[in-house]
Amino acid sequence: MQRLFFYGLVLVGLPVAGVCAHGPQIQVTQEGGKVVTRSLIGDGPYSDSATPERSVYVMPLAPHNGAWYARPNPGLVPDPLNPGSFAPHYYSGPGFAPGYGATFDTGSVLSVGFTTGLQKWDGAAFVDAGDAQLRGFQGSNPAAPSAAMFTQDGAPSLAMLSVPVSADPETHGTIRYSLEGDAAPLGIYLASLSLATSQSGVGASDAYHFVLFRGVGQAELGAAVASLGYAPALVQVVPEPAAGACLAVAALSAVGLLRRRRT
Repeated sequence: MQRLFFYGLVLVGLPVAGVCAHGPQIQVTQEGGKVVTRSLIGDGPYSDSATPERSVYVMPLAPHNGAWYARPNPGLVPDPLNPGSFAPHYYSGPGFAPGYGATFDTGSVLSVGFTTGLQKWDGAAFVDAGDAQLRGFQGSNPAAPSAAMFTQDGAPSLAMLSVPVSADPETHGTIRYSLEGDAAPLGIYLASLSLATSQSGVGASDAYHFVLFRGVGQAELGAAVASLGYAPALVQVVPEPAAGACLAVAALSAVGLLRRRRT
């Protein structure tokens, strides 16, 4: 017997950049003795209210200076090096914003790492992406980052990136993500991560996922996301970058129909 599943993904609006702008961050808290990942906020403020819990973040890939990056915030600003043209306000992300509700101890440290190798959608399932990797890094210079980690085929990444927690409710740590190795930007990639804290008595988050895409249709993207098995409420889709000003978008998109056979 076949049952037809409708999978809808919500396009979540990203705030317009402001004076205290610090780019895209995932709001995180600790609840019930474990780290909880919440919504990706396109720009500050990050601590006004608790956002919904999320497990899957669907983000476009976009070019910058010869490389391809996860681009959750599509905002553009005038490019000072090329008058009359625009550059990304924040060319990659997201990092983390742990300040809401002061649920983490001041001085504690959040550490994020990849849990598996990078995977790529083959039209039916996510499979090993071959020599392609995803790099997460900190620092303003991609060529000489202050810290970096890479997906590792078949095993968790040994390297982790750390975000210290301060008393400021807007505390955050910026992380950027780039495709590396033999990675063609077209297609759909899957990276899986986990977030831990040095705070005593608080366990690591459940696994969460980045679905990174370029040049694919909504139906294909919807099928890839649906294959992960998460409820739509746990999936956040950020809008694809577009020329012009940064706009807040809120719309419900029907992105795929998935047929599954039940016995």
